[in-house]
Amino acid sequence: MEAPENTLPAYIKAWEQGVDAVELDVRETKDKRLICIHDDSLARVSESEYTISQETLAALKTVDVGSSRSIKFANTYIPLLKEAFDCKPEKSKIFVEIKPSKISFNELKEMVETGVISKLNTHFLGFYPNVVRSLIKRFDIPATLSIIPAFFDYDYKKISSFLEKSKSFGISQHIDSKKSMNLIKKFKEEGKYCITWTVNNKKYMRDLIELGVDAIITDNPKKLMKVIKEKRNG
Repeated sequence: MEAPENTLPAYIKAWEQGVDAVELDVRETKDKRLICIHDDSLARVSESEYTISQETLAALKTVDVGSSRSIKFANTYIPLLKEAFDCKPEKSKIFVEIKPSKISFNELKEMVETGVISKLNTHFLGFYPNVVRSLIKRFDIPATLSIIPAFFDYDYKKISSFLEKSKSFGISQHIDSKKSMNLIKKFKEEGKYCITWTVNNKKYMRDLIELGVDAIITDNPKKLMKVIKEKRNG
C-alpha cells in the first residue's frame, strides 16, 4: 500500500493506477456520521486511542492518521463516506463494506436520494446477514455477504445456507488457501457473483482471473493491474 489505508490519498492513488473500483470500510461515529475506517478504534493508524462509536465526527477529524505511514502524509484525516464519493472518477465504482452489525441508515438514505450513491456506482458488502438484508430491503443497490471460509470449516453447504439466509447478491469471500480457491470455483460454476479478498499473491490473482471472478480486492493495485495486463497480452 502506497498511502495510508482508508484515506482519500489511498483511493486517489488506486484510481490513478487504473483500477475500476476501490473497496472501503465504513463505521458510524457517536453522532451517526459514516466515516471510512477499518478498525473500531484509531489505535492502529494513529497515536490516538479514540473508539469510533464513542466519539463525534468533529473529535475524530482532529486526529492525523497519515503521519504514522509517512511524513509526506502528515495532516491526513479520516474521510467521510461522502468525501470518498466526491473524489471518485465518474465511471468508477466503490465497494462499501459496512463493518458493524448495526448502523443508522439515515446518511445512506440521503446519499441515495441525492444520487451520490446509486446501483451504477456502488456495491455494498457486510459480514452480518441482518445488515445485508436491510441494505437490500431499503435500497435498490446490490449487497453481498462477506465470508471467511475458515469460520465455516471450508464447508460449502454451510456457507451456501448462510448466504441464502442473508438474501445476498452473491458472495464476497476471503482467499487464504487452495481450499478457499476451490470454494470460489464452485460458487462461480453456480453462476454466483463472486468478489474475492484480500488477494496480494500473483498466482492467486492469475487463477482468480482465469476462474472469471467478478472482483478482486487487493492491497496492491499496481501488482494486480500488471497481472491483468500480462493476461490480456497473452
